[in-house]
Amino acid sequence: MKRQPKTSTVIAALISATLIMPTSSQAAGGRYQMTPVENGFMRLDTETGAVSICKNATGKVVCELAEDGAGQYTKDIDKLKQENKKLRAEVDRLEQHFGLGANTPPGANNRTKPNDLRPPVPPSAQFKVPQKEDVDQMFNYIEGMLNKFRERLRRLEKEPKPETPL
Repeated sequence: MKRQPKTSTVIAALISATLIMPTSSQAAGGRYQMTPVENGFMRLDTETGAVSICKNATGKVVCELAEDGAGQYTKDIDKLKQENKKLRAEVDRLEQHFGLGANTPPGANNRTKPNDLRPPVPPSAQFKVPQKEDVDQMFNYIEGMLNKFRERLRRLEKEPKPETPL
């Protein structure tokens, strides 16, 4: 009785032969490059850079796209680009609201951008340091306010308090 080889053995032999003897498309720099790996082979798509791991599964060669992380990185980069775009729009909106836009002349207001490295705008020339007379006048005004407050408290203390029933 003659024994027939298993299908997986035949496929493995064909794959090995394919890898050892390049076809005309591989010799001429074809689209795919094959490399043997444990339990199968790795297929590189030279046009897209996609890598697939091919294995013999139940008599059929099945190739699955290998996870290299590049797809996740591009998704993360796209997500960050969108987030950055939204944040820049919000910054522009706030700058316009508070008058900090690029069209605002320097010194138009004392507000500056948080990342602005220019020195703060000096106070206008109209600002004067208070003189002794000005300080005395301010204290006289505050003293008058305190006296009126004390007088009102005394008046409230003298008023009869209504008795509240228990």
